[in-house]
Amino acid sequence: MAQVRRAQITWKGPTGQTYTLTLDASVREVHTATSTVTDHAVERGSNVADHIRPDPDSLTIEGVISNTPHFLPIDHMGAVILEDKQVRGAEQTISDGVGSVPLLGGALGFGASQLPIPTGVLGRIGVGRYDTALVTGFSAEFDRVTECYKELLRMRAEGQLVRILTTLRAYDNMAMTSLEVTREAASGNSLQLSLAFRNVRFGETKNEPVPKIPVAAKPKGSTTKTEKHAEEDDSSLLNLWINKGR
Repeated sequence: MAQVRRAQITWKGPTGQTYTLTLDASVREVHTATSTVTDHAVERGSNVADHIRPDPDSLTIEGVISNTPHFLPIDHMGAVILEDKQVRGAEQTISDGVGSVPLLGGALGFGASQLPIPTGVLGRIGVGRYDTALVTGFSAEFDRVTECYKELLRMRAEGQLVRILTTLRAYDNMAMTSLEVTREAASGNSLQLSLAFRNVRFGETKNEPVPKIPVAAKPKGSTTKTEKHAEEDDSSLLNLWINKGR
């Protein structure tokens, strides 16, 4: 029997609570990790890694969600649980064991046991009994297919970032880029879907004070030639005005 692989999607709610969506089975997973290499020539002796930029990781999952899971999902089940139920089979009477005649032979005699006795008569004189058994099943009906599909649509529309757990590795900060659902008569009461995700990277910004640029101080006693002429002209005009008034 092929190993069943299950993928699980988790995310945080607005108040910090954790939500989960579990696939019944992950039929196919495509893990993609690519890098972009510069088109320009790299000078020999330089660090080649500076010219190779890893791209965001991407993941594609083809899986199944059904209303008849072979396990008890922890999500989108409401209050449904697994419980043991007693199942009663069809009623059985002595007539069902007409081939075993020791009881009848002892009661009616060996000769009488060879006679054809109507089955209806044996049924009436027999004591009815039932075969019973304990069967584990779900406590109530549920529609997990519809609930999970609505959740996936909401996740795509709102741009919800999720964490995805697969059998190969775990992915953080993944955004859904594609949701494809296939419905066929042969699929029955299940949801065959293809999900595509891409990693979202985050950068950090930090405020730093701008350093002050030092300015060279002017040497003391230094005056330009133009400034000297202006001072002398002002002084001469003032002297003329004062002397004129005398």
